[in-house]
Amino acid sequence: MMSGKLNIGDISIDGKVEIVDEDRLCYLVRNISKGATGLRTISKQLLDEFVAFYAANPDATANDARNTLSGQTEIDKYEYGYASTLMIMAKMVLDNSAEMSKKNLSLLNHEEHPFQQIFYGAPGTGKSHKVKEFLELNKVPKENIFRTTFHPDSDYSTFVGTYKPIMERISEHLFNKNELISKLNEMKKQGITYSPHKFGAKYWYSLKQLSNADIKDILSACGLSDNYTVEIVKGIAIGEDLLKKSKESKIVYGFIPQVFLNAYMQAYRKPDEEIYLIIEEINRGNCAQIFGDLFQLLDRDEDGYSEYTIKADADLRAFLEENLGADNPGIKDGELCLPSNFYIYATMNTSDQSLFPIDSAFKRRWDWDYEPIKYKNTGWVIDIHGIKYSWISFQKEINKRIFDATSSEDKMLGDYFVNPLNKVITEKMFLNKVLFYLWNDVCKDGEGDIFKLSDTENISFSDLHGDDGIQKLVSMMEYLGVQRSYDDANAQAEDGINDGFNESTKKHLKVVFPDNTVFYSDNSIETLVETINKIGPEKVANLGIMMSGFEFVSKHKITVDEDTSNYGYSQKILDNGYYVITKSTNAVKQKQLLEISNKLSLNLLVTIE
Repeated sequence: MMSGKLNIGDISIDGKVEIVDEDRLCYLVRNISKGATGLRTISKQLLDEFVAFYAANPDATANDARNTLSGQTEIDKYEYGYASTLMIMAKMVLDNSAEMSKKNLSLLNHEEHPFQQIFYGAPGTGKSHKVKEFLELNKVPKENIFRTTFHPDSDYSTFVGTYKPIMERISEHLFNKNELISKLNEMKKQGITYSPHKFGAKYWYSLKQLSNADIKDILSACGLSDNYTVEIVKGIAIGEDLLKKSKESKIVYGFIPQVFLNAYMQAYRKPDEEIYLIIEEINRGNCAQIFGDLFQLLDRDEDGYSEYTIKADADLRAFLEENLGADNPGIKDGELCLPSNFYIYATMNTSDQSLFPIDSAFKRRWDWDYEPIKYKNTGWVIDIHGIKYSWISFQKEINKRIFDATSSEDKMLGDYFVNPLNKVITEKMFLNKVLFYLWNDVCKDGEGDIFKLSDTENISFSDLHGDDGIQKLVSMMEYLGVQRSYDDANAQAEDGINDGFNESTKKHLKVVFPDNTVFYSDNSIETLVETINKIGPEKVANLGIMMSGFEFVSKHKITVDEDTSNYGYSQKILDNGYYVITKSTNAVKQKQLLEISNKLSLNLLVTIE
């Protein structure tokens, strides 16, 4: 009913909500909370309920609305998690003119738009992406974004600026006619002999741009006759000839501004626009060394200006006065002060806290925004020699083991620890990026309980390479309990089960022995039987592998009376009078054969193809 009053582009007066788009059923809303910006889809029907509630209860809070309305309507109760957003939107609907503004974000409450903010979390959680998304959503132009990455060699000079030797090309300043008159008069007053001749040689570049009439005007203005025109022309020729004979460039020292100073000057040049300095990996550099006396500027007042200014040294002052002007507030009285349109956003991997610990005095001058692991890349798979595992399953299992071992989230795997092409993490990427990180940074002191083939058998990172590396990698994934990722129909397709599937969609068990014996057919049960017969049924039976209380391989024939799972109907006979239970999916068969291979050190390659 009332929700139709909101239009695309409407912004609440506190700047927390903006209507980005809409369709018949929903609004697409940009929501700003604690400095973070995100997009939400809000049901118009749900908004109408909040509008009606707020109209009847104008003093109610978002929690009041949530508690009253949740579960009492057809709308999914979990959507009331956006109660604060909904209440703001309800106020916008009921008092459109009073509650909405087209204000620029720079005019908003800075409690929700911090001047200095650090986005922190585990590696690959999307911290840099969050900053990028924020800048894009708020349409910050590229020329107002300044980026740098801290590293152990970063210091004040690479962050702010310093004098450096630079190669300067010899070039002539172009003086106008009035300036040239002044220069010639000055040479005359100094009593320089042959002043027109020397004047022509020194200022040849500018004089060459003028006509003879202009040169005569200059002479006349200086009280000299036209006869001196010849002397000036001779001087021009000498000056030009000397340039041709000189070197094209020379080494000079000049003050070279770096990223902070470039952003600082831009903020004063564009006082009505927001300027962002983005610092990646802020704790990989020594912040005390890098910021130096700028540290004092990070204390901001409620309007966003530095509470305490600092005196610029002579070099910095001279540079800023030349580039901004001596009366510019950015260097007035030789002092630096951060303006209210200057924002500093940084990212920090919690796994790197030990590199250059940030002290509490520095920390308290920043707002902090934690980026959690969301486990959202559900479609990603890890492909190991054709066997596909769920990235989410692996990520969750590894992160659980890391936390159990360290009681810390610092070294967990974030959602974007890897960025695979087409959502497929290749075997090479998995080994060299993910597992190498785990081995080198997480498990180097024996923590994590990750590199194992069984409860009692450990492996090293190097064991995952070489001839039997693939099989050990598969065995490790199976030990960790990582879920397979393939089509449900294929996961269930096996001989005698799910006969309704098209034969062409089924995948079958394949076993390769070290002696290159291969068992692979369109009957996975036959492959299982042939494999166990080659290994030796007695050896397998002695391992004591169980299935729901029954021996997987034994000389015992299961009777129907004792069988509650119909295993008695699915036993197949093996060599030497043994039986094997075959009623299981291909995935289970594969896991059983891998367990047998590990316990007997057979180095079998078992896949489903």
